[in-house]
Amino acid sequence: MSCGGCTCSRSSFIGACIGAQVGVEGIPSSWKSKTLRYNTLLDLAKKVVTLQQF
Repeated sequence: MSCGGCTCSRSSFIGACIGAQVGVEGIPSSWKSKTLRYNTLLDLAKKVVTLQQF
């Protein structure tokens, strides 16, 4: 982040890469508990993945 520029898009890309590598199990419990709609977001993400597999 100290490099400047668009750190938001860079962080999103890095998060997506790490997520692809470690999967849902890699999401820390502390993040899950702080996200008000975690279960809804997880369900929507699973639907997107299912749609992309066809």
